[in-house]
Amino acid sequence: MSTLVSDLASVVTIVSLQIVTVNWTRPSALVGRAVAGLTCVAGCMMAIAAAEFQLTRASSAELASVSPRSHQAAIYILTHVCFLAVMATTVSVRYALLARAAWPRRPITATGLTITTLGALCGMVYAMGRVGTTAAHLAGAVWPPTVETHLLPVTGSLAALFVALGLTLPTIAQQIALPLRRSANGKMLKGNAVRRVVRL
Repeated sequence: MSTLVSDLASVVTIVSLQIVTVNWTRPSALVGRAVAGLTCVAGCMMAIAAAEFQLTRASSAELASVSPRSHQAAIYILTHVCFLAVMATTVSVRYALLARAAWPRRPITATGLTITTLGALCGMVYAMGRVGTTAAHLAGAVWPPTVETHLLPVTGSLAALFVALGLTLPTIAQQIALPLRRSANGKMLKGNAVRRVVRL
């Protein structure tokens, strides 16, 4: 069950990233419909993954590896990672466009969006790597072992790290910058008041 829960959580995460961009870019009248559509897609994907999981008799270790021993396990893996690859590609494009649009006026926000884009790209590389290695295993080919031991764990970890950092950076920067700005404005107003008193 640990692999199924982890995979369902990744579906919720990638769809949530898509919903954030919809909320930012779509007109208010269309946001509800778009969110409902994405929620329906996520629900259907999770239902399919749960059904395929019930048909497999594989262990969590096999479902998390790139060398499944049964076709049912391979189908489950390919269904999940193909969906992640498509969604990660869409999310990376959307966040890249948002970062480009935000750069002139909000550089810190644009930086956070750019880091989130890198996280989505890492997720795309991870998903495509899982697709390639699983398909190669089914075809009887063997990929270099470093793909499973190094590339996939690193790209998966970087995806989570970059997405979390990119989404929190604008908030952290705002909490630091605004108090400093208020403090600077307060000192300026106080200095102007002192100068007016001296002149009087």
